[in-house]
Amino acid sequence: MFRLRWPAIAVAAVLAVGIHADVRPLSEAERAGTRIVADYLARGPQAVMEQLAATSPLRKLGVDEIEARLGPPADSSWELQTLVPSMADRAAAFSVEYPSGVDDTIVLELTKEGADYRVADIRTLAQKSTTPQVFPPLPATEAAAATKPTRVTLIVTLLAGLFAGLLGFVGAKLRLKAIVLIAVLVAAGGAFMAMTQDDRFALDKLLPHRAETVTVAKEHELQLRSLLALRRAIASGTADVDALYARAAKTGEPGRVADLWKAQWDLQQSRNEQVSRTLAAFPSPSEYPLAEILRGRIALTKGDEGSSIVAYEHAVNLGPGRDGLWLETAQALLGLGFDDRAADYLRRLDQIGSRKPDAHYYLSLMAAQKGRAEDSEAHLKRAWSMRPVPRARLVEAGVLWSILRRESTVNLIGLSAPEEATFVSTDVSTRSIALPAGADAWVSGDFLHVQIAGQQLSVPGGAALAPAGTRVADAAELQRDIDEHSIAELPQLMNI
Repeated sequence: MFRLRWPAIAVAAVLAVGIHADVRPLSEAERAGTRIVADYLARGPQAVMEQLAATSPLRKLGVDEIEARLGPPADSSWELQTLVPSMADRAAAFSVEYPSGVDDTIVLELTKEGADYRVADIRTLAQKSTTPQVFPPLPATEAAAATKPTRVTLIVTLLAGLFAGLLGFVGAKLRLKAIVLIAVLVAAGGAFMAMTQDDRFALDKLLPHRAETVTVAKEHELQLRSLLALRRAIASGTADVDALYARAAKTGEPGRVADLWKAQWDLQQSRNEQVSRTLAAFPSPSEYPLAEILRGRIALTKGDEGSSIVAYEHAVNLGPGRDGLWLETAQALLGLGFDDRAADYLRRLDQIGSRKPDAHYYLSLMAAQKGRAEDSEAHLKRAWSMRPVPRARLVEAGVLWSILRRESTVNLIGLSAPEEATFVSTDVSTRSIALPAGADAWVSGDFLHVQIAGQQLSVPGGAALAPAGTRVADAAELQRDIDEHSIAELPQLMNI
């Protein structure tokens, strides 16, 4: 999985990013989604079947379809992401890392039935987005035709030339009127050319029957249960992925999903040429978020800066807006030297009230690098309250040293204390959920972590969901859990 290492950004970051919004509390839909995922990690797909909405098409497809969407629960690590506010009351998004190291983002689309939220649909990155690209690619024949001058193009060009010539022979007042007239003509000409020559403005694209086409496509893409064996193999890394892929569907939506899952596996195995060949079959930009993310990642490995940036921004365009993808995109942009564009994504994180502590540690580092001490301190305090980290990580960042020496910061973080920070949010257990039997949970700051057998669920901003009496961990607990999980996975990873 492409992890974000926030201390590394201190070297490259030279931006100033202000504070715009408070950290957003979990919505009721996200609270319900967290409970459903915890139950899935404990009991498998049957737990989700029991939480399906009455109108969900997944009901007739069964538990295999659910597991194919979510990926096998065994030894997986899940983390709740922050969605844009417009989606917070109808969806919950989770980043997932499977034992093989392959990752995904799962979006639970939720609907309220009575007093409870239930699952209406489950979407993965490999499925076609319900949001089309802002400027989708034209078919090859139309793209070629678009490069040739047309009658309308020639007319507008001649008119522009004529009026440009007349400007030299008229007075100032008439010249101003002529300029306005030229602007109107150019705008009208551009609109006319768009509506007559761009297929996206054709009447058959705008008529009501278009919605029927979308509905049929969405119904078809639900059929992913035939790919369950492939999904399990890629997630675990212990089976013959190539053989299972050879037997998988090669047409329709399942075929595209299989191609992308296999490409993701190939990238994990450093089969870069195979990945490039697979992605070449998808248009650029495509309607598949995973295709664009993989394009961005493989371009990074090849040092192709331009292609990486374009691909990541295509992925962002497809949505849904979520802090995990924006963080990965910002990290890629910073690493490539596109600091201003990276700042835009980090500002988005702040503006939507991202609950991911890393986002605010990043922002603190960046503000300190720019010499904006007040902003840096504010972001550091916010991040610290969300989830404290071992103090050595803050000291190692270097650029934060002047911030750490401030009296208010010293008293908060306690650099001289013998033990790591141990505290919890005042909201702890105020909206608690029932966790599966045998789950081991702890809270640190506003962060909730749940261990369910070999599975892990992290909930930034989730302290309020912790059952009463959940233990309070110190700032080093998460790193210890990560280290233990990595050691437990080592024998399996050595066989991949």
